[in-house]
Amino acid sequence: MIFAIQIQSYRNISSKDLILQIKDALIEEGVIIGFNLAREFIRILPPLNISDKEISYFKEKIVSVLDSIKEIVLQ
Repeated sequence: MIFAIQIQSYRNISSKDLILQIKDALIEEGVIIGFNLAREFIRILPPLNISDKEISYFKEKIVSVLDSIKEIVLQ
């Protein structure tokens, strides 16, 4: 199972900078993701035996990180 989220540049912030900010923030939260700067996406590769609790944890962390990035971008 693999998921990808495409990240696009916004205003004066490049997609590369956004991806790196998202990656760094998720690592601080204990979530490891893959990314491809050339193709502008982040990869989510959960194990096949992921639990509902782990899915909820990831969802909470990704929403939190994206909300915090959004606040920075919209300033």
